[in-house]
Amino acid sequence: AKMVVFNLLVLGEAASGRTTLARALAAACGGTLPPPGPEPLRCRMADSGSVFEVLVWDTSAQDRLTSMTDGALRTAHAFVITISAAAPPTHERLLRWAQLLHAAFLRTKSSSASLEHLPVVLAVTHTDVATAPADLCAMAAASVATEYGMNMVWRPVSSPTTAGIADIISYVAPRMTAYVAAVDQSTSYHSRQPDGGATVLMRGWMVKRGDIIKNWKRRYFRVYATGKMDYSVNESTRKPRGAFLLPGCRFIDKASCGPIDWPAMPALSGLTESDKYCFGLQPSDGHRVFYIVCFDEFDLQANRFHLQKWLGVFTLHGISL
Repeated sequence: AKMVVFNLLVLGEAASGRTTLARALAAACGGTLPPPGPEPLRCRMADSGSVFEVLVWDTSAQDRLTSMTDGALRTAHAFVITISAAAPPTHERLLRWAQLLHAAFLRTKSSSASLEHLPVVLAVTHTDVATAPADLCAMAAASVATEYGMNMVWRPVSSPTTAGIADIISYVAPRMTAYVAAVDQSTSYHSRQPDGGATVLMRGWMVKRGDIIKNWKRRYFRVYATGKMDYSVNESTRKPRGAFLLPGCRFIDKASCGPIDWPAMPALSGLTESDKYCFGLQPSDGHRVFYIVCFDEFDLQANRFHLQKWLGVFTLHGISL
């Protein structure tokens, strides 16, 4: 039988030990180590008695991730992000990696597999010369789960001995196979019409403010022919986080929303303040206003069209704009 092949991408900032770690991962799994170059390192990993081939890709610095559309990223099964403890990592730097990965994943993936199953490891390198900021890394992992629906763990790696490589392998190996199963299940799920068979008129990403904790989170919204609008953490989640009916909703433009601390656009989105489309939707029960920022992070040239499509769907359901 043909051996299953998985792609493991190693990303990292300059001087973060990315290449050293990628080669250490391959060497620990019996891989050969040709001179550094664009070709992947081949090795084998095992899970529950099954042996599979892994291609370890040593990518360039993080700016390439914003434009990477090659086959390795399109079919990636796991990511290891290297960041050096010697250059004290900040919460913003860690979240920037998550944002980059999230955007690249959604832009290039042909399937809609849930990000929550994708194994992502933050490898904090050079812990032999600096202490890994455990509290900061744990907080960043929690933020990544909340904001992007990804499960990211962090592991300390001591260079040049690369102690900690075994921990990364033991985490990644079984989860790559689980991720493939999630892809298959998600693809099967999305082949059916959601919400009891109702047609989806519009779907896409917007940013919504929380009701109790007033923070802003990216959510995937859907509007159905029945008039229902729901939202979830990502596009493959079966159970939505919330829902309401559009018929009878009151549309509130930004100027009429009052003193709302609207979120700044993500630094990497390429958007400016003038690109923000901010509004409120208040369902007919009148108990809550949903404050929403509408933009298309993955097609920056189509923001106005993206907004018009949403407003068109609202009008279709009798909402006066």
